[in-house]
Amino acid sequence: MSPAPPAPKPPESEVTRALAAADATFKTRRYADALGEYQAVAEAARVASDASSEAEALAQVARMCSLTERLDEGRAWLAKAKAVANPAQPWGWTRYLGVRGIFERESGERAQALATFSEGYAYAEERGLYTRAIDAAHHAAIVAEPAQQLEWAERGIAAAERGDERGWLAVLWNNLGSSHEDRGDWPAAAKAYRHARRYHHETGGPLQKFIADWAFARASLRAGDLATAAELLPLCLELARAGLEGTSEAERREWLGFALCAHGELLIAQGQDAAGRVQLVEGREHLVASKISDWWPAFLEDLERRIAAKE
Repeated sequence: MSPAPPAPKPPESEVTRALAAADATFKTRRYADALGEYQAVAEAARVASDASSEAEALAQVARMCSLTERLDEGRAWLAKAKAVANPAQPWGWTRYLGVRGIFERESGERAQALATFSEGYAYAEERGLYTRAIDAAHHAAIVAEPAQQLEWAERGIAAAERGDERGWLAVLWNNLGSSHEDRGDWPAAAKAYRHARRYHHETGGPLQKFIADWAFARASLRAGDLATAAELLPLCLELARAGLEGTSEAERREWLGFALCAHGELLIAQGQDAAGRVQLVEGREHLVASKISDWWPAFLEDLERRIAAKE
């Protein structure tokens, strides 16, 4: 089936430009600032009789309230969005559905939230609103049962492919790889990370390319593909030792730790147990200094088991 042509955006105006500016503020996570901007857009859109932009802005005011733990206030704004949202206006309608699903999720109505996100995904896909379809699939994966999460991740990828959203494809394939990794399915993880690597190398900077190489090589090693690991991991370690462009000292130390650990695993897989263990221990030092126990304790536990096994 051919991808649907993208739905035309509302005509550019002062209102739509202000909405885009509010979205930009939101993306920087300045939620209190974005809330005020969206409120101003909603009022300007009402005066201009731009119902689609008004629905978007009202829904986003509700979302900002949710993100700042003001759910009751947010529900009142969501009710205002519902009153003006119209399925005949795709941009306003998809924004309203997305925020409605978030409030259903926050209220504990996970099944209803999944139904809303599913509706939003299908609606957006049919009309070529691929970024909105991706967003709906992302939120659907959050509320879906574990068995359905991978399916929703793949639907998000399908939407990004139909819309040729190459930046999104880098992120979505990476997320799918991480999901397979969490399940211990290393061959599937390596396959997903291989796709992610392709798009990161097309759209990313030096750090994104390094991380993509490391993730793909590490998963390939765990999946038994020593040839791929042996090709990429020494290069990753070389880059990490040299210092990665655009990173802080803390980030450099963190990624040096990861590169050392992966390369140490490679050496052990190649029969160089002593040299491999030395690198695992050195990598652990860098990662502990990066407080990995606070944000990826499972990685540290696995690493310590591997070190102990080679004592």
